[in-house]
Amino acid sequence: MTERGFYSLIQFMPNPGRAEAANVGIVLVCPDSGAVIVRMSETNAGPKLRFGSAAVDDVRLGYAKDAIRNRIYREIAPTPESIETLRAIEGNALALTAPRAVRVDILERTADELFDELVHVPDREATRVLPPDMAPLTERLLNRKVPIERPKEITVPVTDEVVRVALAYQNGVRNLVSPQGFSAARESALDQAKKLGAQGHLLSVHLPDTKLIVVAKFGNDKFERTVAQVLKDLGVRMFSESSIPELENEIVANAHE
Repeated sequence: MTERGFYSLIQFMPNPGRAEAANVGIVLVCPDSGAVIVRMSETNAGPKLRFGSAAVDDVRLGYAKDAIRNRIYREIAPTPESIETLRAIEGNALALTAPRAVRVDILERTADELFDELVHVPDREATRVLPPDMAPLTERLLNRKVPIERPKEITVPVTDEVVRVALAYQNGVRNLVSPQGFSAARESALDQAKKLGAQGHLLSVHLPDTKLIVVAKFGNDKFERTVAQVLKDLGVRMFSESSIPELENEIVANAHE
């Protein structure tokens, strides 16, 4: 029998003030049948994909997920108003979204479908890492009147591949600064390094006085030195996300029209 239900997303928010979140679970309630069901991610792939591994403490987040699951089953009534009440008092790194109505045919199936659509991270995505945010660096350089370009992307000669470029600057050569997220899987991270190295080589060969610089964010820091060495051997410099201040100082000191 079809009934009206309400669901709320359970979200990880490491910095609530920024209102940035990664979905880690859902709660589904059905007032007519009195049902309450929670689906929670078994891994923290979603938060790590959204915020990077360094921002996620697996142990603490695991405890927080268990705690909110237990609290929902212990305290919540099968109504949207009860979800709103829990939203108001829940205060850790996990938060509930406002409840939304949904048609429920079979409770378990509807819960699974919502989880798969809104929370689940497929295996192929779990090791992907978003590139570092270069906007703050670009803004600081512009505020200091440092001569930089913002080309957004460049097409690699021969292969016609497109490489994302956050900014470019001249210091005798044109340096293209590309933010890259390197997979938490070793083979994928090394493949990406080899590809970027080849792209950097083609750029330097076919576009005279052009160099590629990679700013890297890693899903697994164990691969940082290996990736850096691969890129270096192929003629591409690498700065880790934590060394962006070092890159900034170099640009400020050397960039010219």
